[in-house]
Amino acid sequence: MADSATSAASPTTATPHPTTRHPHTLPQTPTHAYLITHTQKAAKRDTEIHDLSSQISAVYSASAGPSLSDATSQVASNPTPPVYTLHKDNLLGTHFTLRDGEGTEVAEWKNPIASVHLGHRIQMRFMDREHKGVEGHLEGWSESFTNETTKYMWEMDPVKEEQQILFKIAGPPTPKAPDGEKLLVAIFAAEKSHVPSGLLVLNQGEIDPLLCLLTLCALLDAPKSQRRLDRVAEFMISAVIGL
Repeated sequence: MADSATSAASPTTATPHPTTRHPHTLPQTPTHAYLITHTQKAAKRDTEIHDLSSQISAVYSASAGPSLSDATSQVASNPTPPVYTLHKDNLLGTHFTLRDGEGTEVAEWKNPIASVHLGHRIQMRFMDREHKGVEGHLEGWSESFTNETTKYMWEMDPVKEEQQILFKIAGPPTPKAPDGEKLLVAIFAAEKSHVPSGLLVLNQGEIDPLLCLLTLCALLDAPKSQRRLDRVAEFMISAVIGL
């Protein structure tokens, strides 16, 4: 399936924004940018994703990082349908489906309730990809997953809590780097911490855009979902013990 999310965009030279220097910048100019908008309406649990890859230089600079305000302005001045929509299929947040602009399901993310006692094991499946499945682990505001043999880790930015950063593990563990050598491959900037709407920039050479989007959007809802799952698991255990 050929669309704007899977075709590589040509790197462009970014013009710095007049803001404070960003604590984390990508080693290379990002190839893709997405504005992620999560609806607050209870009756509709969708997240819309707009592709801004052709406007990379307007929404990202190496000196300032991602500019959420510029990305929001770009979408407002040139309204277009979202390239993807993420739907939360249940209130517990154990199942998400990702659909393209034509409504075709392209991926799904699951956190099986039966895996709660295993530390929130997650499963991902892609309908039009060579890698049929990806598994990972979810804990609070962190998420790790392995695509084929490459491991990735989403973490909260220690300097800016309103941002999530994605690392690719590029080397073996060392005393100074117990998780292995980390290569920054994506940055998500929100208006404030724990908000599921914001701007994602990534380098397609290091991470599949669909995989990056799916894991990020699920992670942004993860803490609430985990609390619900933990309560359900506690209830089920109590019910079994009481039999």
